[in-house]
Order: sequence, then C-alpha cells, then structure tokens
Amino acid sequence: MTYTLKPLIACLFVLTLVSSAPAEAKPIRTPGRFGLGIGMGTIANGLSAKYFIDGKNALQFNLGEFGGRGYDHRWRRFGGFGFSADYLFEMPAIARAGNAFELAWNLGAGVGVGFDDDDYDHKDEHYEDYFALAASFVLGLEFNFIPIPLDIVIEYRPGLLLVPYVDLDPIDFTAHIRVYF
Repeated sequence: MTYTLKPLIACLFVLTLVSSAPAEAKPIRTPGRFGLGIGMGTIANGLSAKYFIDGKNALQFNLGEFGGRGYDHRWRRFGGFGFSADYLFEMPAIARAGNAFELAWNLGAGVGVGFDDDDYDHKDEHYEDYFALAASFVLGLEFNFIPIPLDIVIEYRPGLLLVPYVDLDPIDFTAHIRVYF
C-alpha cells in the first residue's frame, strides 16, 4: 500500500493544480470554499481537504497512510490506513497585503483513527493488526495566497493516543498545502 498510495496522491494533487479554474481574487476564508491538496493530520498522512462552513469555522480532513503521532513517530512509521478530522475556529487575520496575501491563524481539535497490519512493539507489549485512536489540539498558522488560490499551513498539534495504549505526545507539527475551488 505504501508504494501505490504515494504516487496516487501525487497524481491527484497535480491534476487538481492543472484542472483548477482561473483564479478569482476571492478570499480563501469564504463560506462554502473547498480546498484539496496534501497534508498531515492526527494519524493520517496523505490527501488533505478543508471546507469553510462560514468565515469563522472550518472542517479539515486527512486521508491516507497511518503514520505517526508526535515528532518521535511521525517520520519513522508508515503503514496501514488512517483518517483524521478536525474542527477549526478561524481567528481574525494577523496581516493582509491587499487582495494578494493573508496571514491568518486557527485553533481547534481533532480525532484520528488508524488501521495497521504490521507488527508493532511498544515497550514490553506486542501488537499485530491493530487499531489506533487518537485526539489532538490544533494551532495553525495559515499563509493564504488569494489570487492563486492556495494555502500553506503549519500546525502545532499535541496529541493523545487513546488506543491501543495511552500515550501523550506534547510536541508534534503537521503541514498542509491546498488549492481552493
């Protein structure tokens, strides 16, 4: 799955960029706006989507490989399937450059589930074909390019693994890059 999922996600992202409609100078944080790209969530790394419910609330989803939770796991473990969902409160913009660029931030919370068919050892415990469930806090910094319409987001995401064992990861960072329609 690892070797087939990455090229598929890359192709979807390139197709999204190529097939996007001509850019409108419409702010990204507009109700009903939908973004699609690549990114990382609570447990899932791969396809990233964001939907603005209104100007102050958004839903963010990640679908892809189950990999990581916390800085010490995110880049060492890939395998299986993961999904994450976040509810974000969009805070007022920090800075604007006319109709070209906006620096903004958000905060919220999320959950993630993962399924892994590889063996995994944790301390004195051994897990085979396991299910994982985690929750996280999200604090994001958004770089919104309005004419393109593209966002690049960097997030601080401390998390709490709940299943198959309890583990707190106070330091984790994720990122997203998305094109909006």
